[in-house]
Amino acid sequence: MKQAKQTSRPRREASPENFEAENAREPLRQCIVTRERYPKEVMIRFVAAPDGTLVADLQAKLPGRGAWVIADAPVIEKAVQKHMFGKALDAQVSVPAGLCKTIETLLAKRCLELMGQALGAGQMLLGSGATQAAARAGEVAVAIEAKDGAPDGRRKTIAALRAGGLIGRELSHGKATLIGCFSATELNLALGRENVIHAALPAGGFASRLVAEARRLEGFRPLIPDAWTRTDGPSNPGGISE
Repeated sequence: MKQAKQTSRPRREASPENFEAENAREPLRQCIVTRERYPKEVMIRFVAAPDGTLVADLQAKLPGRGAWVIADAPVIEKAVQKHMFGKALDAQVSVPAGLCKTIETLLAKRCLELMGQALGAGQMLLGSGATQAAARAGEVAVAIEAKDGAPDGRRKTIAALRAGGLIGRELSHGKATLIGCFSATELNLALGRENVIHAALPAGGFASRLVAEARRLEGFRPLIPDAWTRTDGPSNPGGISE
């Protein structure tokens, strides 16, 4: 039985070599498209509703036969185009329009809800000072930067993460996960605060759950804007600052 090789996260393509399970004993599931086996946490389970509509079972709790696909938009689109869901579910299924966009929206909502829960539990740091101090001390598991924040503040956070040994030159590689795919408005609404640009989570349950959901979301939208990976954030006069 082929097992998923464990390496660093997050992924950049739907290959088992780019995934690792948070729990090494977590059972693997076979993707109906790639035929590779991956940890459940980086996959999406699909089921057929009673009326035959294909449903993305994000929590993997709905009853009935399920079909597993790696959380990656092009792979899911291939499954739709090749009519793989009906065969895997042994049923006539109707694929709703905009399936991948719906999944992206739902995964983004799950990430934002987890951030709100972490703040409510006193597990989230807000503001550049607190975030950067924790990063330099190596005490950050997830760093959250508003995608429309001012580049100068973002560069300082990234420098602090590097000083703490949490990320390397490649922003997607390291002990900490950097999430920069949400706007300040989205973060404000999720956290019930104003002008949220920088936030962070220490290691723990909320951080692990957020990383797991973010890894799935990455299959539908980049967690880190491309511009950040080129220059750690080019000049952006329109960026929001604290």
